[in-house]
Amino acid sequence: MRKAFTLAFLTLMLLMSNHVYLNDEMLVVLQVESVERGFSVEVEKLKSYIGTPWFELNGNKYAPFSYLLPILAYPIYKLLLFLSNFGYPDLLLALIAPAGFLILSLEYKKYRIFSLAFFLACILLFKPIYLFEDWAAVYALKLVNVLATSMTAEILFRILREEVDEKVALSASFLFVFATPVAYWTLSAKIHAISLLIIASSFYFFRRYLKSDRTRDLLLSSLLAGFCFFARALDGLIVCISILLFLLMLKRDRILYAFLGIFAGYIPCALFSYALFSLPLPVEIIGNRFSNVSYIEASSLTETLSILPFVFFGMEKSTLGMLSYSPVLASLIPLVIRAMRERKLLMSDFEKLLIIFAAACLLIYLPYLKHGIIETNVRDHRFLLPLHLPLFYFIATRVRPELRLSSAATVSCFFITTAVLTCLTKNFEAISAAYFAISAFLNLLFIFAGRFRNRSDLFSLAFLPVAFLTSDAIRAYHGPYDIHFTNPVLDRLVEALIWLSV
Repeated sequence: MRKAFTLAFLTLMLLMSNHVYLNDEMLVVLQVESVERGFSVEVEKLKSYIGTPWFELNGNKYAPFSYLLPILAYPIYKLLLFLSNFGYPDLLLALIAPAGFLILSLEYKKYRIFSLAFFLACILLFKPIYLFEDWAAVYALKLVNVLATSMTAEILFRILREEVDEKVALSASFLFVFATPVAYWTLSAKIHAISLLIIASSFYFFRRYLKSDRTRDLLLSSLLAGFCFFARALDGLIVCISILLFLLMLKRDRILYAFLGIFAGYIPCALFSYALFSLPLPVEIIGNRFSNVSYIEASSLTETLSILPFVFFGMEKSTLGMLSYSPVLASLIPLVIRAMRERKLLMSDFEKLLIIFAAACLLIYLPYLKHGIIETNVRDHRFLLPLHLPLFYFIATRVRPELRLSSAATVSCFFITTAVLTCLTKNFEAISAAYFAISAFLNLLFIFAGRFRNRSDLFSLAFLPVAFLTSDAIRAYHGPYDIHFTNPVLDRLVEALIWLSV
């Protein structure tokens, strides 16, 4: 049984809503609809849209975002529209998580009654969303992302299972999804989840190559690295640079195979862009550099250095640093300090690759954070999401976190508490300030995590990011659109809380 995939998938489906977090997601929805029209988006359909982040070429309008996610979401989008002719596809989406938990409860007798009651409650409390066809593309995009992140969690689990015991590996893979911004951006219409899956898959095969010395595994890893350009151009650049630098330093005789794999993996991206734009470059580069429009500019060296402390710990508008958003990362600080003091930086070859990747990710994305994240008032540094893959590898192998079933109760407490506060007050700045204060306190706890005997309870507190996932979705309930959690029980709970507040 694929434990990590199942747990991540069912929990993400439980927390799914039709809310969009970013302005750009409206344009991504049009990208899905454009698949059957030669990928030209109908920008006149955009409502309440800020800015004009699209470009014109050969008389057509295109989004400057990757078309890989819309292409993958398109079959699901058409299937949902087809099913809407016979019933309520949103009911099927609503019952996936309860049905999954009900099946899992067959192995645990004491949870059967609760799981059955939850499943029946979801059926009884279901209320169809108004004009489902308007939201079908949003659901399709999010469903692809949920599947991608669940597969990434499974890949991370399989990598870690060979380094640590199964319980630690499963705990770390679950923390990777829900103790970081990964779940937040998975439940969006952006392509970050697909990119993470491709990078994790590339790491998986590269690790197999290091253990087996099989050229086939190196070619597969390099091919996936090249394919990553189709998802996110800079992510593809980072993973390709990492593999090539590693081989250049340690296995120079195999670097030609890596070039061949990268070239082969890049071909789908090149063919797609050449067919549409007559340029074999990623869409993001064409949209930003060949259409006389620049959406994200690199900061100057002075500006870049000035935001470096903010990247790790800070708060400005909705944006938080990595440590302030995910306090569990602070558990690595004592280990790094100790290793530097004792000068014991011995690492395996795979860990050296991860270090190269982390450094490349930070250096390449750092100049774009101020304009692309902070100034646009975006929740956390989503460009740095790939950095969490090496970070959680080292957390799993060095810190060895363990979770218990009681962690589910902690997640529920974060969810319910945030739901109550968000529904009863519209002072969202106060909620962000409270999150920041709690995060600062948890950072201190995780720095001294090694001194706690019962660390499983401590690591359950790492799911604090679920609070922002909850609050940002519920904020949309106060807006003019028909926003709802997919799960009927959660949806009725939020509606009841809003009714009480009014």
